[in-house]
Amino acid sequence: MVLNNPSFDGEVDIKLTVGDSKNFESTDEDVNITNFIVDTSVWGEAGICEVEFTLSTTSGNPDLESAYLKIAPDKKLEISVRKPEGKYSKIFTGFVEKIEVDISSQNSGDAMTKNDNLKFIVYGMDAKLRMMTNIQTQQHDDPKNNKNFSKIIKEALDKHKSSCGIAGTTVSLSKDFKVKSALCQVNESDYDFFRKMADLSGSVFFISSDNKAKFGSLTKLSGSKTETFSGKVSEGDMSDIISLNYSASVYGVPTSVTVEGANETAPSNEKSKIISASVTGSSIDKFNTGKGKSMNTVISRNAKTSIAISMNSVKEKQEMECRVNAICTNRMSNAVKVQVVTRGRSDVNLGDKISLKNYGKPIDGQYIVTRIVHYCSSVVQNSYTTTFELSASKIDI
Repeated sequence: MVLNNPSFDGEVDIKLTVGDSKNFESTDEDVNITNFIVDTSVWGEAGICEVEFTLSTTSGNPDLESAYLKIAPDKKLEISVRKPEGKYSKIFTGFVEKIEVDISSQNSGDAMTKNDNLKFIVYGMDAKLRMMTNIQTQQHDDPKNNKNFSKIIKEALDKHKSSCGIAGTTVSLSKDFKVKSALCQVNESDYDFFRKMADLSGSVFFISSDNKAKFGSLTKLSGSKTETFSGKVSEGDMSDIISLNYSASVYGVPTSVTVEGANETAPSNEKSKIISASVTGSSIDKFNTGKGKSMNTVISRNAKTSIAISMNSVKEKQEMECRVNAICTNRMSNAVKVQVVTRGRSDVNLGDKISLKNYGKPIDGQYIVTRIVHYCSSVVQNSYTTTFELSASKIDI
C-alpha cells in the first residue's frame, strides 16, 4: 500500500562540524553544501554519511592545503540540520573515513589556480569505524565469576569509550542470564565480536546520533516518547508523509524452536545427556510481531518451520532460553515491516516509538524506528526527506 503526497516544504540549513570546532554551514557565503545522505540502523551495520560541498573564494577562502588540514581523514565529524532560523539537531556523529577533492576554475575556460573552487566529498562512519580496525583474540567472560551476559557486554563496550570516542554506553536486555560457556573473540575485530554477540542474544547494536553505543532489547532501549504519523489530514494542512509501504510475511517464521546442549552436571560417563529449552505451538505467539489476532492466525495456519539446533558449548538452561528467544526474534524481525518517507525530520531517532493512525487495519499500530535515512540535494528543490524503517513494537527480545 503506497500513499503519495509529493508536494512539501523541504528547505533546510545544514552544518558540517569537523574536528573540535571547524564548522561548514550552508548559510555561510563561501560554503555551498549541494547534497548529503545519512544512513543509520539498529541492526549492527555501521552508520554512514556522505556530504558534498564547495568552498568558493569570494571572500578569500583558504587554499586546498589549509582546507584539507581541517577535513583530514579520521577527524571527528558531526552533521546537524535545522529548519531556517530554527535550532540545529544532530543527525550523525562519527569520523571522516575518506575525502575526495575536485578543483575547478571559477570561470569556464580559464586556467585553474590553487584558490579556485574546491569541491569536497566527505565520507563518514560512526564509532564502529574504529571498532573495525582493532582485530584481536581474547576471552571476554570469566566462568569463575559467573557474570551476567549484560555485564560482560557493558564492560567490553566501556573499554571502547576512549579509543572510539563514544560518549556513553547502554546495555539493556529484556531477560539477562549467567554465562558459563566461553565468549571468545578469535582473530576478529571488536565490531565483528559485538555483532556476533547481538545475533547470539537477539539484540540490536547501534551508535545513536548523540554518539552513544547501545546494545540490547529494542523494546527496552526505546524511549517513552511516541511520535504519531496520521493518515488523516485536516483540510488546508500539509501531511508529513510522502509515501508509506507496509509488508507482512511468514516466510521463515518458526512454529517451534529447540536448542540442545551439554549437561555439565551429568556424570563424566554420561556426557551424552543434554539439557534443552524449547518454544512450541501457541507459545510462539509471544514472539509475534504482527498486529492483533489476524497476524497470529496467519502464522499459526501457514508457518511450518521447525528449528532444532545442537550447541554443546551451552551448559545452562537459562542461557539456552536466551538462545531460543534470539532465534525467534531474529527470524520474526522481518515478519512485519513498514517504510515511511516523510519530509525532513531530524527530531526522530533510532529506537523511538512511532504510532501509525487512520490508515486502517493492519497498518495502524505501534512501531519502533529501526533505520533512518536522511537525504537532501540542492539539485532538486525542497528535496530534504527522511525515510524511516519500522518494526512492530511487539518484538520480544
